[in-house]
Amino acid sequence: MMMNSQRGSLHFYLLAISLALVFFALGVWEVFIEAEGGNWLTQLILPVLLIVVLAVLHSQAKRDRIKRDKEEDS
Repeated sequence: MMMNSQRGSLHFYLLAISLALVFFALGVWEVFIEAEGGNWLTQLILPVLLIVVLAVLHSQAKRDRIKRDKEEDS
């Protein structure tokens, strides 16, 4: 049985991956299907940046939670 924090972590990563896939699909659609020109590099890198930002925020929250738990134990 997963603990609540692990389940929340799993949901967080699934949400991040889902959002990244949606942005990637939109970027691919814009670049290769509609072919309107535009800045394709920005559109295709957006999902990667989204995942990096969400991972950094999540790791910071995890560090804060661990620090808070250690302070509560002592």
